Amino acid sequence: MQTRGGLILLATIGLMVLSSAVNAGSIWFEPTAYLSSADMPSDFAKMNPVIENFEDGSADPMLNIYPGKILGPGHDSGIKDVTDSVDADDGPIDGSGGQGHSFFYALNEISVEFSDPVVAAGLVFTDGPQNMTLKLEAFDTDGSSIGDIAWDTTADEVYTGTTGEDRFVGLLSNDGVSKLVISQSGGGMGIEIDHVTFAIPEPSTAGMLLIAAVVLVCRRRR
Repeated sequence: MQTRGGLILLATIGLMVLSSAVNAGSIWFEPTAYLSSADMPSDFAKMNPVIENFEDGSADPMLNIYPGKILGPGHDSGIKDVTDSVDADDGPIDGSGGQGHSFFYALNEISVEFSDPVVAAGLVFTDGPQNMTLKLEAFDTDGSSIGDIAWDTTADEVYTGTTGEDRFVGLLSNDGVSKLVISQSGGGMGIEIDHVTFAIPEPSTAGMLLIAAVVLVCRRRR
C-alpha cells in the first residue's frame, strides 16, 4: 500500500532558476533514524512523495524490486515477529516492527527500478547483519551512476522486529532517477528494506522540476 508524505512546496519561479538547478546536480540525504513517515527529512517531504510500505502485501506498479520478496508477520517460517517493518506500520511506535510488512533478500543487494524517472527517491534500511558497510547508489535514465552514499550499519543482530537501526536515505536529482541499489559488504548475508519513497513528475515534468529546483537551491544556499 502506498501513502503520501509531506506537502507540495508552493513556488513561483522563472526558467533561469530551473536552469541553475538542473546544473546543480543532486542533493543526497544522509542516513537518519526513521520510525515513521514523520521522520522523513523535511526537504524530501516537500516533494510530496509516494511511500510504498508494503502493508497490503504488494508493491506499487511503478516499482520493480528484486531479488527478494515481501514479508509479513510470520511469513514462510511462521516465527512470530521475525519481519522488520518500519515501527509505525504495525500501530504504535513501540520499538518493534514485527507485525508489519517489509521487503527482504537473503543475500546482500536489492535493486529498486522505477518504470518512469523520478525526481526524488529513497528507502529505509530496517535490518541486516551487524557491522556491515551499507551503500545506496542511484542511476539516471541512461543507466549511468548519479552517485552513492555509504554508512556503517548500527544493526543489533536481533531479527525479531527491533527498529533502533532503521535509517532513511535518499536523494533529489533533476537528472531523473531510474534505479536505486542498496548493498552491504563486510561479511554476513540478508538485507531488509521498507518505505520505498519516490516523487513522480506531476502534474507535469516541468512543474515538478521547478519544485525540485527550489529545494535544491535553498539547500545549497543554507
